[in-house]
Amino acid sequence: MPTGNASTPERPDFPGALAVFFLLEWAATVAPWGATSAAPLPRRFLGDRPTSIVVNCLDGPSRVIDSAIEIALPPASDGRPAPPCVLGPENELLPPPLRLLLGESPLPRAAEQFNPLVLTGPSGVGKTMLAQAVARRFAVCYGAERACYWTVADFIRDLQAAGDEHRTDEQLQSWESAALLVVDGLDRFRPRHPAQWQLRRLVDAVVSGGGCVVVTARQPLASLPQIDAGLRDRLSAGLSLGLNWPGESARRTLLTAAANRRGMALSDQQIRDLAHRNDGSPARVIATLAKAELKQKLPADHRDQSNLQDSAAPTMKQIAAVVARYFNVTQTALTSPSRRKSLVYARCVATYLARRLTKLSYAEIGQGLGGRDHTTVIHGENRIAEQLGHDPTTQETIDQLLRILRPA
Repeated sequence: MPTGNASTPERPDFPGALAVFFLLEWAATVAPWGATSAAPLPRRFLGDRPTSIVVNCLDGPSRVIDSAIEIALPPASDGRPAPPCVLGPENELLPPPLRLLLGESPLPRAAEQFNPLVLTGPSGVGKTMLAQAVARRFAVCYGAERACYWTVADFIRDLQAAGDEHRTDEQLQSWESAALLVVDGLDRFRPRHPAQWQLRRLVDAVVSGGGCVVVTARQPLASLPQIDAGLRDRLSAGLSLGLNWPGESARRTLLTAAANRRGMALSDQQIRDLAHRNDGSPARVIATLAKAELKQKLPADHRDQSNLQDSAAPTMKQIAAVVARYFNVTQTALTSPSRRKSLVYARCVATYLARRLTKLSYAEIGQGLGGRDHTTVIHGENRIAEQLGHDPTTQETIDQLLRILRPA
């Protein structure tokens, strides 16, 4: 593997007609590697949410648990098992492309649909993990030499090395026969870098030759002005999916699996509480188990006095100060009656963070933000929670502020 390393039908309750179709089609057609069939989802999935449904997917069982899907990924190159991919309703469109790209024989179907595939989202959301899993699968199916995976820096370095040896065209021709081309971190290209033009040529050749192209970036293509217009147009011709942080159901699944691996005995209520209060990247969500595990090991008479999560929680005043500095406004302006759009958004962010990081009531949060009514605080929290499902800028903002207020 070259690497630098008529009438509108009634919608079901969850997760929407389109998503239900995708999930049913996906579960009914995917078989584990080496198997011949898969167990379809029962029809009751269209109505009440099942507690746990087991379906066969990829190289082992995948489970639909509390609205989240746990998908087994190909093992790492050294043979170690790879962590599963957990997808909740916030990432409901991702299973169909994964089904094709991680199937027993990805080509030609994967090249005929969703090609190129562009995965976008904030750092830590899992773009690289999925891109590398696809590369490992193609390496098994078509040989390592036909599964090309690069970061942008490695792609530039390999091109420069070929240029130094006066064999750029020869090197590009060898890559053009790839079954898979993965470029991880497209947003790291500098404006008008010559390697972008070579990548455009390579994308054209791989797609026209029946191969697949997968690209990742932290922002959507339309938000990357440094990318050559021709390259952006070619990538936009496929499917672009924004990966979102795991929602609450996916966080519960992540925490349950991680707790089982650690041998931790956590009640359903403890899992729910951790999932509700700790959002962000999968790694950050799982990291909260470290404190919970430490608390479990404390003597019983010290546990109440050693509430690590509460003692580490920031105050409302600290949250307001950090948010004000982040948005380059004064704390006085943040808590003022002003309805300027930028200030309203900043207050909504402060409200969301306070609900996630503290046990303050809506009334207490409103008091800390200039004596605002609790209904205003509820609206602010809901606004940010809704935007986190589709807005990469809000995702990145919350992620950065959580890193400041809740360091790992």
